[in-house]
Amino acid sequence: MAKYYYIGPWVKAKGIDGKDRWNLPDNTIGSFSLRSASLAQDQGLFCTSVPILDSSYTKIGDGTDFRDYHTTQFERDAWRSILSLSIAELPDSITLFRDIVIKTFEELGDPEGDKRFFPPTATHRGNLEFFFGNELISRRKLTGIDDLAYKHLLPHLRNTYQKYYDAGIEARQKVLWNWERKYPGVPTKDFQPVGINEIAVRPTTTINDTFDRGNADALGTSSDGDWSWTEVQGDIDILNNKAVATAGGRKFARADKDLSSDDHYAQAIWGTQGGGNSNTGVAVRKDSSATLTFYYAWDRDTDDAMKIEESTNDNQTEVASGSYTISDGEVLKLTADGSTLTVYVDDVQKLQGSDSSISGNLRTGLQGYYAKTTWNNFKAADLAAGPSGNPWNYYLRNKMRRAA
Repeated sequence: MAKYYYIGPWVKAKGIDGKDRWNLPDNTIGSFSLRSASLAQDQGLFCTSVPILDSSYTKIGDGTDFRDYHTTQFERDAWRSILSLSIAELPDSITLFRDIVIKTFEELGDPEGDKRFFPPTATHRGNLEFFFGNELISRRKLTGIDDLAYKHLLPHLRNTYQKYYDAGIEARQKVLWNWERKYPGVPTKDFQPVGINEIAVRPTTTINDTFDRGNADALGTSSDGDWSWTEVQGDIDILNNKAVATAGGRKFARADKDLSSDDHYAQAIWGTQGGGNSNTGVAVRKDSSATLTFYYAWDRDTDDAMKIEESTNDNQTEVASGSYTISDGEVLKLTADGSTLTVYVDDVQKLQGSDSSISGNLRTGLQGYYAKTTWNNFKAADLAAGPSGNPWNYYLRNKMRRAA
């Protein structure tokens, strides 16, 4: 199958709620957001199965798979210009398009998000992964403090930790524990800005809500008993021991307990009350604010559409799109693992994509649209950190720091 590669915009359209949203171009096989934090939906890398004829897209390649295509001088110049890269950062000696994409993805993200995408983060197992749709293009372990990816990744992590510190997020030292393990060879102090010198704390975070309680006009306190819901957008009620959307429009409810890592999942039993454009989904990487910034996945019963989407300040952008005939009672699950987003139904993978726009946020939630959406047995938890770090070095280092 021929594959065509373009840099260009998402397609602006009206959502079922009447608001502007940004969809993938038709016939997209895979995508990755190259845009800065300015929210301009004009810089995505798209792989399509048929050519895009719109002149607003910059074409790279001739239909050959990018693992086999050597770029022209014009195409390399265009790539650097669009992404504000210098020839020193991306030299002409790199001609294979796959190598250009992977070097850009792994090493050339912008820690501030001003010029282009944020640096991708590693998975909980310490891998940098790049997916085009469901196809894995690259996966590798970070090799230590001298790995070229750390040049931009560590400033990004320090910025994240500063935000945790300034906001008084108690889970931040649990985040450090996970960072120590998925970024082996990096001293704990290098994750923290100058003036902050905290030790890691072992994380144990799983949250649940069965919704088994009396009917109510708000989700209220979870069945765990130590955290509650905040309905940030729309109204979700408790009805017959389920969470139920009882009015039209978009819905989002935040589970108000921080997890210990932004590598985490959220899941719930999917359901509808029959018919309509019922987009029933779950959300990850939400913070504690009212700002509607998070990733979410949903499946719609009327046309079997399944999507992973990014909401940035309530601007909706497709990350990956597929189709699955979901049934009431099946468990819909979304994981955010580094820069890899994956949807499962009853623990079987259905959809996947890569995006680095949102990281560091530690909360999860319910997302949906329409008045016929239902959820049951919500659960969210950290993805367990892999054993890539050195617990003995961790113990010695922190023992000496406590004594200092």
